[in-house]
Amino acid sequence: MERELKLTLLICVALAVVGCGGESGSAGVVGTPALDPLDATPRYAVISSDFSSSSIAMLDEDFVVIDESWLNSGTTYPGLVATLSGDVVLPNRQAGDGTFAVIDRFLTDVVTRFFVPSGNLNGQVRTHGDVGDSGFSSNPQDFIFAGEDSAWTPRYESNLNPSAPREHQGTDLIEINPADMSVTGARIDLSSLDTTAIVMTQDGPVEVEVFARPSRGVLVGSLIVVGLDRISANFDAAGPGMVAVVDLEDESVTGLELPGFKSCGNAGPVPGAPSKVVFRNRDTRCGRKWRHDRARVASGRPPERSHRDQLRRCTRRTASRRGCDRRLRDDGRRAVLAGPRNRGASPHPRVGRLLRHRSVGL
Repeated sequence: MERELKLTLLICVALAVVGCGGESGSAGVVGTPALDPLDATPRYAVISSDFSSSSIAMLDEDFVVIDESWLNSGTTYPGLVATLSGDVVLPNRQAGDGTFAVIDRFLTDVVTRFFVPSGNLNGQVRTHGDVGDSGFSSNPQDFIFAGEDSAWTPRYESNLNPSAPREHQGTDLIEINPADMSVTGARIDLSSLDTTAIVMTQDGPVEVEVFARPSRGVLVGSLIVVGLDRISANFDAAGPGMVAVVDLEDESVTGLELPGFKSCGNAGPVPGAPSKVVFRNRDTRCGRKWRHDRARVASGRPPERSHRDQLRRCTRRTASRRGCDRRLRDDGRRAVLAGPRNRGASPHPRVGRLLRHRSVGL
């Protein structure tokens, strides 16, 4: 098991494809030439990343590698506005129509969609318009397919400029037409689920605003269930756990509290149970201890002796602001392989998870 935890696989998502696994089909011969064609129809995609660059490998239904770096941060082909950064994820579920979508998150802010196995580009769209020199990044987190001409993208960040137009405000879901990868203009605001939290400073407790921060989502009938991280602008405070239930029929938003939990943005589908959603709570214990001791150091006091070892462990483990490692879990249908996100301990700075689903797709 220790050897397995050193894998650099970040996420593996089954791809639904047109037909019965052949290389032909209308979806495979349209679009703008962009990537080299694959020799076979992929069923799985695996992302490897060190937070500065990324690479996506394609595997067949038997986990045989078709192309170990079909798309990477060095890919520059006509039709691509932006190449991959080091902060890339795949949708919770692909469309299942012979296409493959990729979300490039913070500071890149684009969603790109390819046809497979041809490698042709369906389109690429930025998740916010021109924001000048404001520095705003919408930070898209998912691409939730709701129909042939409708997909919704959660925008994680909130624009702190109160006069920003609605298309640049963030903390919302925006609609994208996956057929031509264009923004439709539809938007569902989730800022009503913002809250407040208390953060300890050298001057004592201070109440800070906590943004909803919508992350991953799952379509259940006409509802989109979106996980919320609910973290402050400086990532120094987290609000109570909550998920958002968005009704696409009337665009209403309902917040469901999850008492005892925090940072519940990591929502995912349950294989074989289309009406169920699983939320993988991020372990924030290390973050709380780190903030506590950091405040003591800032005020000239040493960290509490009982916290020093835990603080040291958390600092080694935490390569981002999102807590510690996840453990190995297995529910019979899905195996989750996880390890610590440690930048300095190995040549593979980001160790993530392997989600293995049935080859028919998500």
